[in-house]
Amino acid sequence: MLPPSTKSRAPNHLRTVTVEGFECEDGTIELELQLVDQKRFGFVDRERGMHESGAPVHGINARISINRDLEVLNIETDLEFMPFTYCQGGGANAKELIGKSLDRGWRRSVREAMGSTHGCTHLAELLCLAPTVAFQTTAIGLAAADRAIGADDAGHTEPPFFIGGCYSWAPDSPVTEKYFPQFRAGDAKDGNDQ
Repeated sequence: MLPPSTKSRAPNHLRTVTVEGFECEDGTIELELQLVDQKRFGFVDRERGMHESGAPVHGINARISINRDLEVLNIETDLEFMPFTYCQGGGANAKELIGKSLDRGWRRSVREAMGSTHGCTHLAELLCLAPTVAFQTTAIGLAAADRAIGADDAGHTEPPFFIGGCYSWAPDSPVTEKYFPQFRAGDAKDGNDQ
């Protein structure tokens, strides 16, 4: 936890982001993502008129359905609260992400489909959070299932997807050396480009 700020300050903006992963009965995974922006003061909005303190400035929702290989099967978006009616069209290009992989190149795919004036900036930011939650949704469950049948880390012949994907799982880190020495530096595949 951060220590309290030493500066005198007034609340201005609150962004709340929630991303939740679900295992579906058909074997797929669903990720539900939500972003809500709120101002901590009232103001006059260009299209909506008087906007009360705490009322959503943005309210953006997405649901991404993926398979176990992290391929996008479907994507739904809802731009519930937006500053302009025209913003509602900002999620249309999200459908271009169907068939793309959350494992490799996801942020690039989001930029290509939704970047700049091709889509809602805030929705694009939200979608970029999907891969790590997909990994968390699948990895622990799969690892637990492996351990339940007696598999252990030393038995892996292929590096798990997370080796090379973050600081602690770098191929030359002490964590990798301890739990997956067979994939130490020089032996592991490169990390993903999240």
